Amino acid sequence: MEVVRVLFGVWILVSWVLISVLGEGARGALPCDFPAIYNFGDSNSDTGGIFAAFYPAGPPSGETFFHQPAGRGSGGRLIIDFIAKGLGLPYLSAYLDSVGTSFRHGANFATGGSTIRRLNESYFVTGVSPFSLDIQIVQFGQFRARTSNLYNQAKKDSQRRNLPRPEDFSKALYTFDIGQNDIAAGFRTMSNEQFKAVIPDIIGQFAAAVQVSHTGKKGYFIAEHLSLPYLSAYLNSLATNYRHGANFATGGSTIRRQNETIFEYGISPFSLDIQIIQFIQFKTRTNDLYNQAKTPLERSNLPRPQDYSKALYTFDIGQNDLSVGFRKLSFDQLRAAMPDIVNQLATAVQRIYQQGGRAFWIHNTGPIGCLPVNLFYIQNPPAGYLDQYG
Repeated sequence: MEVVRVLFGVWILVSWVLISVLGEGARGALPCDFPAIYNFGDSNSDTGGIFAAFYPAGPPSGETFFHQPAGRGSGGRLIIDFIAKGLGLPYLSAYLDSVGTSFRHGANFATGGSTIRRLNESYFVTGVSPFSLDIQIVQFGQFRARTSNLYNQAKKDSQRRNLPRPEDFSKALYTFDIGQNDIAAGFRTMSNEQFKAVIPDIIGQFAAAVQVSHTGKKGYFIAEHLSLPYLSAYLNSLATNYRHGANFATGGSTIRRQNETIFEYGISPFSLDIQIIQFIQFKTRTNDLYNQAKTPLERSNLPRPQDYSKALYTFDIGQNDLSVGFRKLSFDQLRAAMPDIVNQLATAVQRIYQQGGRAFWIHNTGPIGCLPVNLFYIQNPPAGYLDQYG
């Protein structure tokens, strides 16, 4: 009961925080003619972010309203969907969903499993998203800067149609639906006293995020030699063009899943098996969008379905698996893990082959000892620890 009383107090504090941060204008009646909505949160309001980043949504997602998986952890619509509909706006596209998205009337930065505070837990172990609220705010800042630049550089209306108008950021509605996963983590990992002690920090970080968002109201060398454009990143949803391919690589990725977080050692949550899942989902969705398109303009940034079997598939990964091994394993343990690393890479290539891929380019790993990150984590090494090549 003591924790329940604390949580009841949290809601009172949050209300006070919102009034304090937003000022007098938050107390008066505001007209509901918002041109856009920008949402931050967890699975309660995620409209496709976590499913675009990791596993695609399956049944019963979307069954009762969209009649197909719709990126929501729900059979129907979420509260954010009803808010958008009530304001006469379209449903929000997830920031992390780069296929068939439109950000003219806002964007959704929420991902299932997100927390207010960064938690040193893996998505694959406890389901905690790597996209905590502070990361979502960083994404929003980048989103605003890049879309404004793209909008101002665009020469035609067709280039602007899926981008927000720069002047709309100061008129938009900013919604937050987050915090339950911080509470769940507290129940799971802390005593009653420890949990009560972190509540002020949760509130403080939430207030900081609201304040930052409120300030808004004031593989290349290969492409070059093949005469192809530089690849758009799969996780980059702004001004992307997938006609000639897509890039699923992320800094810090590994072949094998590692039970480490990006905040601790820089290990990406998007291991090779997740990148393969993203590719399969990408192929399915772009094929559907291409076949449903009515005009050449709607197809111009989508890959042609027949090109998947003719494409070049490149793999450049593995050095982070070795780096993790050097940090955590003995020499014999790392040597014993090598067959599994190679087998998982082979499995990834095989899955692409099953999807129709026939041409593969697999890079070797880089010189591990020379990586600055290793010298950072292994400070003051004993004599003889490093060879003549570092």
